Amino acid sequence: MIELLQLLGPDGRPYVRQSLIQPAVYLDTWAICDLSEDAKIGSRFREALFEARGTLVFSSLNFVDFAGMDDPRHTARAAEFIGSIAPHMFFSHFDPFIVCNREFEVMTGNTKESPAGDAGLLAEFAAAASNSNMRQAIIAWFRSMYLARESLRADRDGMAEALFLGIEGLRARIVQEPGVAKDMRQPVRNADRPRSTFVLLRVLIAQMEADRSLPKTPNNAIDFLHCVVPAAYCSYVLVDAQWFARLNRAKEQMDIGGITASVAMPFTKRNNGVEAFLTALEGLRGSGRIPPPAVS
Repeated sequence: MIELLQLLGPDGRPYVRQSLIQPAVYLDTWAICDLSEDAKIGSRFREALFEARGTLVFSSLNFVDFAGMDDPRHTARAAEFIGSIAPHMFFSHFDPFIVCNREFEVMTGNTKESPAGDAGLLAEFAAAASNSNMRQAIIAWFRSMYLARESLRADRDGMAEALFLGIEGLRARIVQEPGVAKDMRQPVRNADRPRSTFVLLRVLIAQMEADRSLPKTPNNAIDFLHCVVPAAYCSYVLVDAQWFARLNRAKEQMDIGGITASVAMPFTKRNNGVEAFLTALEGLRGSGRIPPPAVS
């Protein structure tokens, strides 16, 4: 939940705060498109989220993904849809390495802020929203991202390249350092952090390392980044079929290793998955089964 406070800081910007309130939901790009372009399911999602007093988790990666679309109608519909959900939102980092480092800061008592929260993105949003309102600020943001789509596409490709370089580096270490492969096969019992970012990152990279046939495409890299932090911090995530399977497998591996850190329940488009997701979210309304708020 985002709150714009009626106070100005020393820099003249309004104070703003956000809380990651469960049930938190993360939507991959295809899910945002589906919900924004089908009024019926879009309304069902919005009403269920509001009645469950939940939060939509959103990151700058969502914006970057829309830069890959040339048809402005997709961006306009997504902007209206996301704008209609504010202030029931939480701006999150998408880089799991940043979040892992911030989780360590929480564990050592250096901060009480949510490790996943993107303070920079939140501040930019607050500055824009103070001149209009949250809905209009989000719509304007999407419009700006669409106009800057050529440069954002280059940023997106750079993210993908950096991720696969990291995986190649891991593969090289496994070949050159036998202890690395042995360590990866052992349960990561010390990874039960405030959230499961670290262990999810490690397990999913191990899956990718084992899958030598996985194409090194920007889409695979971006899909990976859509999964790790949201799955660690949300109650539900809507992802594509490949990562739906990988998240389920990761949870099984964590259970076998005795790791109790939470992982979001994944849904995908196949096998009527969107309907199953909406039904699960709707089942939380007024039932007393709403998960407790996450650390914020």
